[in-house]
Amino acid sequence: MTVDKSLKTISFSYRASDFGVTSWLNSHVYITTWDITGEGAYRELTPTPELWSFGGGKHNDAKIIDYLEITIKG
Repeated sequence: MTVDKSLKTISFSYRASDFGVTSWLNSHVYITTWDITGEGAYRELTPTPELWSFGGGKHNDAKIIDYLEITIKG
């Protein structure tokens, strides 16, 4: 993954073979984001918001702030 702040872009690069496929054509990709603490740990999710955690879920729930679904067409 690379970030270019001046162009406001984020690029992802994955080898299809690492996922058992020969091509990304006609694939559906789901990309999500989540926050980390200053120490590098994933920010906690709790039922109610707290000073250093996000509220609205249980500790083991999926941690997704933003998401993007794309289809790679050939």
